[in-house]
Amino acid sequence: MNASRQKEGPIARYRKLALEKCDAIVIPGQIARETILDHWQVNPQSLLYLPNLVDETHFRETVTRLRLNKRDLCEQYGLSDAKKVLFWSARLNDQAKGITRFLDIVDNLPLTIMLAGDGQDRPKIETWAKEHPDFDLRILGHVPQNEVLQYMAMSDVAILPSISDPNPLSMIEAIWSGLPVLASTHNGNWPETVAPNENGWLVNPLDEASVRKAVAEIVGSDREHLVQMGHASQELAKKNFDSEQKVMQFIDSLLEQFPPH
Repeated sequence: MNASRQKEGPIARYRKLALEKCDAIVIPGQIARETILDHWQVNPQSLLYLPNLVDETHFRETVTRLRLNKRDLCEQYGLSDAKKVLFWSARLNDQAKGITRFLDIVDNLPLTIMLAGDGQDRPKIETWAKEHPDFDLRILGHVPQNEVLQYMAMSDVAILPSISDPNPLSMIEAIWSGLPVLASTHNGNWPETVAPNENGWLVNPLDEASVRKAVAEIVGSDREHLVQMGHASQELAKKNFDSEQKVMQFIDSLLEQFPPH
């Protein structure tokens, strides 16, 4: 059970003690709000909204500039036009991220998946790759941010089909970089990062048919259509994750809740 929903035990007791001493709770999004109101028994008026934020200029402008040389970058990395390129930034924890589960579902589709990240289950995922030599899975390990931006510029879609992921920054980074996204209903910020049929696909990672249908649509999509979906991603990012706007809104809410004397 998710710790945020536990009503008994040491975590619940500590949370109750902390809440009794709090004047307000800062929440990052819709699902956090729903979880807190459903399970924590707090006053809705005590909730203040401040989403997780990234350096949007870095992701928007740098990736846009790198994308101007996309063809050269793809040739440099041996990427084929015949396969859609999916970028997956995740800690290699198979239980939480559902990596091999997802790969088993899509292993016969014409894809390249670039998996950036490291973690305890890297050997397991490397074994999967050896057992599926015809599938183009590139296990990149830990990647410096400047290289992450290059991989984003080369990619058609960013994916995060996690089984458990409270509030992943990688989805925020992806929409600022102008990529369509495939997101999981188990991602804590999916309502703010994906608008189905506009900038991406929303899947239940435990529903094989849901996942396969979405990925098959990606494979069958015209690249120009994916570019337009990427533009929709950036519009959604501006709406939900503009740093200056969201910080100012948070400060206004804070001053309204606790006016200076």
